[in-house]
Amino acid sequence: MGLSTLPADFHARKGRFNIALELIVECPQVALAIMSEVIVTRAEMNFMDDVIHYEGLSMAFAPVELGAEAPTYRVDVDVDAMDAGYKDVVKFHK
Repeated sequence: MGLSTLPADFHARKGRFNIALELIVECPQVALAIMSEVIVTRAEMNFMDDVIHYEGLSMAFAPVELGAEAPTYRVDVDVDAMDAGYKDVVKFHK
């Protein structure tokens, strides 16, 4: 998808998600696949839980009304499909 094809509501497609530090260390290619789907606007390391909390914009997120809180998404990655070279292997779920 090129820049000219982004929808007018892209700025409203806000969401939150977490990535475990273990995933970044053990499987950085999976973390890179996730991050390639998001423009990160905030990241915060939580040392107690060994996760990084992210906020960002993504076509995978549903538009959020102005003033409403962005939902938290669960991230699923089809590692087998990624290893086979397929695209669209990252899915975000509310």
